Amino acid sequence: MERVASSESFRPVVVRKEKKKRTARKTQNTFDAIKQRDPERFWELTRKAVQAPRRKDRPLKVAGLPNRMTHSEFAQRKEDARLIVNKVFKIMDIEGSLPENPIARKAMKDALQLLAEDNSTKDRLSIIRTLLEYNMAKPAATQNVNVRTAEDFLDEIASKDGDG
Repeated sequence: MERVASSESFRPVVVRKEKKKRTARKTQNTFDAIKQRDPERFWELTRKAVQAPRRKDRPLKVAGLPNRMTHSEFAQRKEDARLIVNKVFKIMDIEGSLPENPIARKAMKDALQLLAEDNSTKDRLSIIRTLLEYNMAKPAATQNVNVRTAEDFLDEIASKDGDG
């Protein structure tokens, strides 16, 4: 038996018009339009664009460079962090808490430098977790196994009899 859905079971679907996204005019189209309408203004704008000083301090987006910093500020922060890490590393070396393996030493130094720089909280926590995982002493799993012999058992019984 086929079931035919009644018109009450269907709900009308609301179809919304997609809003057109406002996009900036493409630069080439803008320049072409200005060039056709007012050639003198076009050449004036072109001269200004060529002569305008570019911000050389931050030409490209660099990985790790926060948006609020320029390259020189970021380089200064890295240098400050490197100096702090060198001091900490010398203290750790005197205390003897550094690993003997040179690769492990380099890895620890880099991790400390990343920790001293301006990083996100997520990155800092993962660095701290890594440092603690490899530097903190893990609790030793000990088992206290008492092996009792028959003589020990008899001695214990004899001491109880002697007391009572």
